[in-house]
Amino acid sequence: MNANPVAILEDSFANHTLELMFELQVDLIIIVKLNKRGIYQPIGLITRQDLVKIQDLDLKIIEVTTVMRKCKYFAKKQDLLSTVQKRMNELEIEDLPVISNNGTLIGVISYSDLS
Repeated sequence: MNANPVAILEDSFANHTLELMFELQVDLIIIVKLNKRGIYQPIGLITRQDLVKIQDLDLKIIEVTTVMRKCKYFAKKQDLLSTVQKRMNELEIEDLPVISNNGTLIGVISYSDLS
C-alpha cells in the first residue's frame, strides 16, 4: 500500500493534475472532497492514461471531476489482503483507495502490491 498517495481537490483542473503527475513522477492521483466534518474523502481517481485520452482538448478548462473515475468502493485499513484482492478482481480495477473508519484517505493499494 502506498501510504502517501498524491491527492488534489475536486475543483482542480486537468492541466494542473498532469503537471503534478510529471513533477512528482506518479501515474495516479486521488481526487478528494472536503466534507461537512472537515475530512478529505476520496471521490475519484485519475491516471496519466486518463489524461492522455483528452490531450487534444484544452486541459486548462477541464475539471478533473469530468475525467476522473468515480470511487464507488474502498478498502479499509483492517481489511484482509485476500478480501481486497478478491474485490479488485471482481471489479476489474487495479487501484483502490484505502480509507480510515471515518472516511479519510490513508492510502492506495494497487494490484501490484498484492502480488
